Amino acid sequence: MDLMGGATMSRSSQLTKTLAAALVESRPVVQAVSLLRFFTAVVLAGTAIGGIRELLPVLTSATAVFLSAFAVYLANGVADVVEDRANGSRRPIASGRLDERHAALLAAAAGGLAVPFALSVGPPAVVAVTAYLAAGIAYSFGPLPLKNRVSTFMSAVAVLGVSTYALGVAAVGALPLEVVVLALSMSGWMACGGLSKDLSDVVGDRVAGRRTWPVVFGMRVARRATAGATVLVAIGFGVAAALVAPLLVPAALAAAAGATVLVAELLLPQEGARPARRPYQVFMWTQYAVHLVVLATCLLVL
Repeated sequence: MDLMGGATMSRSSQLTKTLAAALVESRPVVQAVSLLRFFTAVVLAGTAIGGIRELLPVLTSATAVFLSAFAVYLANGVADVVEDRANGSRRPIASGRLDERHAALLAAAAGGLAVPFALSVGPPAVVAVTAYLAAGIAYSFGPLPLKNRVSTFMSAVAVLGVSTYALGVAAVGALPLEVVVLALSMSGWMACGGLSKDLSDVVGDRVAGRRTWPVVFGMRVARRATAGATVLVAIGFGVAAALVAPLLVPAALAAAAGATVLVAELLLPQEGARPARRPYQVFMWTQYAVHLVVLATCLLVL
């Protein structure tokens, strides 16, 4: 009997299962939108200078984006295990399918690997990756995790957004005004619209001691405040696009449409059984829509 061969296959199978569970824990939907932000910045910057001159920095930076996001969100799963279990989460760590220590080691390895990829692109990429990882770590860990209060939550999330766009700029070597407007607007959307996630996580957030709007002020005030914040972001995006970045006007209209649907989900009377995470889903799909509209617009003007 080939006992050693069987043991090797068993270890390989276990490693594959661990990596697959870690990928699920890092939230593939979030990974995808992070890469979409990056590639949208790349295409916008490339459009401004008449095309992308080198492909290698783009691919290298994209790898850094993936590794950084994987590290940050996997580490967040480790940090949030108590509240995730209180909220009934079925993600791998909360459900026990992924060992917390293995997840922590994988997160550290991915974060460490992201840095040399950024180094190969240049100093701006290193700054962006460092800012991303620092904000992600501070969000989840430390004596005062940034996730625990609304103001610091919003700041950390905005840094994650801006850093991702910055990596796109670093990969191309150009910073057109359109990228600045998109980065600030959609990072603001992340910071404000992302608060909608707290609406379905009240039980776990209270257990973990987080001072979210639903915990502090109640659901009614939290819904109104989240709605107001996202409307302001959509208006700001529209005004900025109309004044200084007309290429982004279609995307701003998509953001306005998403904000309208989100406000309806937050404020209109809810009839029947509606998923508690519906507002967060609208927030996420709006991000996808806005960036896809930007990419489509760039293709039309090329």
